[in-house]
Amino acid sequence: MFIRELNDFFFNDTATTEIYTEKAKDPFFKVQNRGTTLSETDNMYVVRAYVPESDKDNVKVRIQNDKVVVAGSRAFVDKLEDQGKKVSTNSYQTFKEEFKLDHPVAQNAIWQERDGDFLQFLIPKIGFVNKKV
Repeated sequence: MFIRELNDFFFNDTATTEIYTEKAKDPFFKVQNRGTTLSETDNMYVVRAYVPESDKDNVKVRIQNDKVVVAGSRAFVDKLEDQGKKVSTNSYQTFKEEFKLDHPVAQNAIWQERDGDFLQFLIPKIGFVNKKV
């Protein structure tokens, strides 16, 4: 009996999918801005990225050529079954944000600090040579 009550709870609490008449209106197909920012001081860049504690192992920051890249992924799988009806979902999402850097950086010296649901990645600059010159 407990299993049936638990399934009833999940089926009643399951979100109903909205029907979109056009792909452009469906949020699944839209780029999402996660609010990541890049700022700089005289001696470092600071990347501030939204990374809830539950996603901390799924987000990486790396230096690639003249850019800092913030990338991650997350997945969700769930199944419900009741009276011969099965409902399942499998969602997978990736994201990637890139910021151009004007100064060379010490890519092996990046460190991070947590600030609530945000992580700050501190990226030291090497010298103060501006690459635009």
